[in-house]
Amino acid sequence: MPDSALIARRIGVSSPVLVCSPEYARKHGVPASLDELASRRCLCYSNAPPSQTWSFRASATRGKPSTLSPPSAFASNNGEALRDAALRGVGPAIVPSFIVGKDLMEGRLIRLLPDEQPEDDVIYAVQPYCARKARPYRQAACESRIFECQLLPFVAERMLAYPASK
Repeated sequence: MPDSALIARRIGVSSPVLVCSPEYARKHGVPASLDELASRRCLCYSNAPPSQTWSFRASATRGKPSTLSPPSAFASNNGEALRDAALRGVGPAIVPSFIVGKDLMEGRLIRLLPDEQPEDDVIYAVQPYCARKARPYRQAACESRIFECQLLPFVAERMLAYPASK
């Protein structure tokens, strides 16, 4: 992280999926394309304006990556809140597979446009930079290592429990 007092360590990749409730699909129909999805009121992350732009990998039908900025029916900075709104039929959402995997397996949510895969999100552990000469360095470094040792298995377990496969 250039020009920062923080150090970022990549700890994993989250594979998000595009979902809606069966109720929403019955009431509004299932979009047949990204173009049709772009006109739907969706559930969006509100962390920052770019997070309301949905990015998709290149697909067999399009051959190149694609982005869209759907209108928002609801916005939140929390994936669990987006999941809950999707379960209630508020609209389609892109949510990490580790949050909605069980709902997909049990039929409470359905996957939309399965040939369209949202771009992965990289997950980082971020910690303050401590100069080695600083007295609190050893304590801070030790606490960070202990935290990472606890965090990494938890993140790996959650992310691998429900892969975003079709």
